[in-house]
Amino acid sequence: MKRCILQFAIIFVAGMICGCKTVSAFLVGAEKLGQDLITLHTVSVYESPAARSRKVEYAPGKIVYVGNSAILSSANITVIEPYPIDGGMMGLRFQLDDHGRFLWTQMSAVHQGDFLAMLIDHQFRCFVRVGRQSSLDTFAVDGPFTKEEAERIEANAARLYKRLHGS
Repeated sequence: MKRCILQFAIIFVAGMICGCKTVSAFLVGAEKLGQDLITLHTVSVYESPAARSRKVEYAPGKIVYVGNSAILSSANITVIEPYPIDGGMMGLRFQLDDHGRFLWTQMSAVHQGDFLAMLIDHQFRCFVRVGRQSSLDTFAVDGPFTKEEAERIEANAARLYKRLHGS
């Protein structure tokens, strides 16, 4: 019980600190920002009436509940670098700004070993496993992504970051 309260407090404080920059990705809407808006969300296999989440089918007949509020978004991602993985597919390495690094540090402390859901343009894309606590400003997702998709996401990352910060 104490751990749940502590987790809630950390996430709540992180949300208050991040203000509208992380949430702005949802408020503005993907259709106004263009394509490849990336968001990371908490995920659970159980539906909880207290948790604000939505049901997502990630594979035929397999359901998870994805938190409505983004923990990280394109507003925190300055650069995306594709890298090759097995079978000709690509993974993505994300470079975070200072605020994103702060959020990732908190998230890796609270959600170590947990999975997060990565949504691209509000559609479930893959799970991201949170590793050990880290204060690094990068993390990687093995996807898999096609080469074309990875290159398109990479090309849109800087544009989305600038647009979400009013540049």
